[in-house]
Amino acid sequence: MTCDEVMEKVYETFGEQEVPLLLRIRIMAHLCHCNRCAEECRKLRTLTQTLIQDDFFPATPLSNIDNIMEELERLEEAEINKERSVVPVSLWGWVIIGFIMLISLSSLVFGMDFMKVVSTQGRSFLLPVSLTIGCVVTGYGAMFIGSHLKELKELSDRFLH
Repeated sequence: MTCDEVMEKVYETFGEQEVPLLLRIRIMAHLCHCNRCAEECRKLRTLTQTLIQDDFFPATPLSNIDNIMEELERLEEAEINKERSVVPVSLWGWVIIGFIMLISLSSLVFGMDFMKVVSTQGRSFLLPVSLTIGCVVTGYGAMFIGSHLKELKELSDRFLH
């Protein structure tokens, strides 16, 4: 291989993890015998190392580190306050939405398009529809109970005692 071919292959494969073994052996053999190419490879390696150390992550003065940490703490506190300021849906709002959902899901079978689909597809179509309705009702119930544990406990304590 000539010097130009070797250096072209070095530039093409520089930084790659998987270089073919035969190509690696040919490059190393050439670098062992050619001082000019070996020096150019050393310069390339040194240049990339200094770029990574100096220019890739610019140096930060120590005085800025404190300012950055204070800003991060302020942003974290603002995020926590934003989470606390979420307006929850009232208990009766959940109940009303739940009744509307149950009525709309149960009235699904009275629709004309639904009856056409059932008559053409047969009763096997009812299984996925029933499973979907069951999953929606179960998911809604789980979210409702999970978000209102305290109120439901107070209601149960009031009615059971």
